[in-house]
Amino acid sequence: MTQRSEPRPAATVLLLRDDPLRVLLVQRPTSGAFPSVLAFPGGSIDAGDGDPDDDTDARARAAAVRETREETGIALPGPAALVAWSRWITPAAEPRRFDTHFFAVRAPEGAEPAVDGIELVAARWAEPAEALRRREAGDWPIIAPTAFNLARLALSSRVDEVLAAARAQSPVIVEPDLSDGMVRIRHDAGYPVTELSLR
Repeated sequence: MTQRSEPRPAATVLLLRDDPLRVLLVQRPTSGAFPSVLAFPGGSIDAGDGDPDDDTDARARAAAVRETREETGIALPGPAALVAWSRWITPAAEPRRFDTHFFAVRAPEGAEPAVDGIELVAARWAEPAEALRRREAGDWPIIAPTAFNLARLALSSRVDEVLAAARAQSPVIVEPDLSDGMVRIRHDAGYPVTELSLR
């Protein structure tokens, strides 16, 4: 019998700006958990993220702020500024699993990511719909969980709309089903699509 691996707690940030609505996508080096793909800044929750007695949400917020600073050089206002967006858990059958808390936040005025060739090899502010078109065309390597969240972002035209919508809905735990090269999610998860290709 195959032993199921426990998902590793993680956090990621949808860093947003207006005129038009854009989100920061970063590309990591060829090593690591998600090599070469375009994704949102983030990473695993470490022992030093928050107080050990804090709940997972508080520690995820601390990790999101830390990872954003480490990866992009962008200092967020603080954990309280993050708005809970969603939570994705890798299917139990997968060998490498994450329990990822997604947060949305407005980027500080004038903030630009620092691409150092170590944490990041590229970064771009992208309109969600354009990023999805580039993925569909095969131009941008974007994995399905990122694409689902881009599709949800594309429902809004301003950062305030994104944040208001997130505050109005309790974050849903999404445990996608992977089969036949497709990723499928529950219909009541708050996303405009429920099925996407794996890559």
